[in-house]
Amino acid sequence: MGFFVSFFIVLCAQTQDFFFLRNKYTYKHLQALFSGF
Repeated sequence: MGFFVSFFIVLCAQTQDFFFLRNKYTYKHLQALFSGF
């Protein structure tokens, strides 16, 4: 499941990198969740 979640984030990062740059805290929080899978 972690693979699909990570793949989804990669797509989001490519299409909405501005959103991720504006929300670095959220991005780091999501990375912490991925490490749990």
